[in-house]
Amino acid sequence: MLEGVRAYPLGVLADTKEAEAELQLEGVIAPAEQFDYVVTLVPGLIYRFSEFVPGPAFSATLVDPHNGEVLWANRAGLARLGLEGSLADGLVQVDAPREAILMLNGVSDSAAAFLFLASAESIEKDQFAVFRFFNTVSGKYFFTASEAERDFVVETMPALKPEGVGFYASDVPLEGFVPVYRFVNVNDGNYLYTANEGEREVILSGAPYMRFEGVGFFTPAAPSEDTTPIFRLLNFESGTYLYTASLFEKAFLLLKGGWRDEGFAFNAVTADAVDALVDSPLLIGTQTITGDGLA
Repeated sequence: MLEGVRAYPLGVLADTKEAEAELQLEGVIAPAEQFDYVVTLVPGLIYRFSEFVPGPAFSATLVDPHNGEVLWANRAGLARLGLEGSLADGLVQVDAPREAILMLNGVSDSAAAFLFLASAESIEKDQFAVFRFFNTVSGKYFFTASEAERDFVVETMPALKPEGVGFYASDVPLEGFVPVYRFVNVNDGNYLYTANEGEREVILSGAPYMRFEGVGFFTPAAPSEDTTPIFRLLNFESGTYLYTASLFEKAFLLLKGGWRDEGFAFNAVTADAVDALVDSPLLIGTQTITGDGLA
């Protein structure tokens, strides 16, 4: 029934410090043929799905069988569903154990080879850290969610003083999170971060000196007991923006003078929520992948 297909078990190794899981499916799939694989996704892991056959040889779609929600799809899978390409980043995270069906469909005119890989990574606290720097020369602030960028700044820019973690967000897109966009003023080097789509469009269309640098990080779209608001302040003298979760820091700077309160900027994840997510018990043992070939 699964001739030409090799299915490997998806193993989970967990001790709250690391988790590894890998799945490899490869073989030949005929036109209109479908293989279904049932998997269980567990919290505490970030799953990455990818396919390594060039061209639309087969479609891959990960679906919740209980409500029909599409959790992930490759490009060919998105095309079959008439969806946009936003699901093709391959990242899936769940808040509770969740069963899903991975459907592989042959979409070419003849039998085609397929190679599909999935892996799972443990969640580390630094993945949620947005690091804060203060420029001791210009008085400007800089924030980054990238550990690589943080290390580069520390090694090559001595004027930028590390001030630790400014707040917690995510450097990858997660369910229920929205992008926070990053701009840099090419005239004075000041950085601006915004989760407001309207503000993003105004800057893109009306401020050519503000260079768009893409998504800086991702934050929860809605407030909850696991979030804290981040406030934005503007320094009149240096033009720098400060993003802070501290009401005490906000009040101190406003009383000091020279700062304008620009209100709520976006939600951040609380430190306690990140600790709970990182330290949550993971499934220990082996998850098995079962498959059915459907003509």
